[in-house]
Amino acid sequence: MGSTCECGRRHRGLGRGALGVSVVALVVAMSGSAIAATGGTFILGRSNTATATTILSNTAGTPLSLKAKSGRAPLAVNSSVLVPKLNADLLDGLHSGAFLRSKATAANASKLGGQTLGQVKSGLKITPQQLATLRWDKDPTKPGTFATGAGTGPAGIGFDGAHMWVTNYSTGTVSVFNLNGT
Repeated sequence: MGSTCECGRRHRGLGRGALGVSVVALVVAMSGSAIAATGGTFILGRSNTATATTILSNTAGTPLSLKAKSGRAPLAVNSSVLVPKLNADLLDGLHSGAFLRSKATAANASKLGGQTLGQVKSGLKITPQQLATLRWDKDPTKPGTFATGAGTGPAGIGFDGAHMWVTNYSTGTVSVFNLNGT
C-alpha cells in the first residue's frame, strides 16, 4: 500500500482519498474564520492591517473573548484615549469618580491622621476659629487670659512645624511659640 513518488520509490502515506477528505475537513474547519476589513483572511498570530473598521459579531453569544495567561493583560492598545461604553474605569465595582486623587484634599474628610476632627481639635490649645481671626494668642483653656505675649495687634504668622512666630503690629515685636504651647 502506498504511492510512488518522483524518485520512483514506493512510500507509505495517505492515499488520494484520505488526502481529499483531509482537505475538505480543513476547509470546513476554516469556514468559521474571521474575514479582515480588506476582504482578506484575518490571520491569527500575525499582524493584520486594515483600511476600515473590522467588526466581530456573534448572534449566539459573546463576539470576542480574550483569555490570557495568569499575570498577563488580555488586551494591549497603543492609545490612552478612553473608549466610549467600555467600563474599564471600575475598581472593585466602583466608578473612578468614587476615589480621591492622590494629591487632592477631601473637603469633607472625617478622619485626619487616623483621628476624627473632634479628636484633633481637642488636642489643640488654639481653635481653628482663633487662627482664622488672628486670635491665636488667646488660650481657650483659660478663658479671659492670654498665653505668652503676642500682644493685642497680631499682624502676621510664620510656622515651621515646631515653632510659630507672631508679628505684633501694635508693639512692633515678634513672639515665638513652641509646639508644646510655651
